[in-house]
Amino acid sequence: MNQFFTRAFSFICCFLLLAVSNLHAQVLINEISASNYSTIANSDGEYDDWIELFNDGSSSVNLQGYGLSDDSLDRFKFVFPNYSINPGQRILVFASDMNIGTLADHWETAVTASTTWRYFVGTSQPDTNWRNLTFNDGSWSTGQGGIGYGDVGLGKTITTSARSVMMRKTFFAPDTSDILKAILYMDYDDGFVAYLNGIEIARANLGSVGDRPTYDVYAGISHEAHLPSGDAPDSFYVDNELLKKSLVARNKCSCC
Repeated sequence: MNQFFTRAFSFICCFLLLAVSNLHAQVLINEISASNYSTIANSDGEYDDWIELFNDGSSSVNLQGYGLSDDSLDRFKFVFPNYSINPGQRILVFASDMNIGTLADHWETAVTASTTWRYFVGTSQPDTNWRNLTFNDGSWSTGQGGIGYGDVGLGKTITTSARSVMMRKTFFAPDTSDILKAILYMDYDDGFVAYLNGIEIARANLGSVGDRPTYDVYAGISHEAHLPSGDAPDSFYVDNELLKKSLVARNKCSCC
């Protein structure tokens, strides 16, 4: 399944797609995850089971009025809002026990691993301000992400023996008022902390929320990167309040 889907819904837990005669099986249940414990988070940061629908036809289909359910006596436990699925398009529907019909217009990726990053190899302690937008990273090295060593498929392989690497990326949002929700996809080995303009937005296997780990601290437990083996990276829901707090004036943001 393509991990970068274009739409997401949240709905009452259900597994049966209602078919009607005029669709001619055009919209199909393409994939189901009945044990989503850590792979894809919904818009509330929870790992609910999900169903992927796929439009296998040559024309778009408006799903308004169609339903999903796990109860043969109540076949419309979740009813789709006014939304059209285009030919060849997939949508992911989360079984979250919440009948939410509000949806984002689309998803956009602000930062991708394959672009050029500024990075600092952790052989010494960097300036603590490196997490902030105002930090001058002109003396840092540049390289294509992902950056690391010991795994295949890296954009930049570090040859110096080090326990950590710090990475920075600046991006621009034309209109931050259009941002409804944000999810960070991270592939890591063995732990990480992510900051947006100096504010922590996600972490795994590295200290406690709020502390700033030194360059030489080890991760708490072992965790292998997923992409080298063909699996999807972990996803981390960015709390909306943190997101609003992190965004800065002039639509300029830095993701570290």
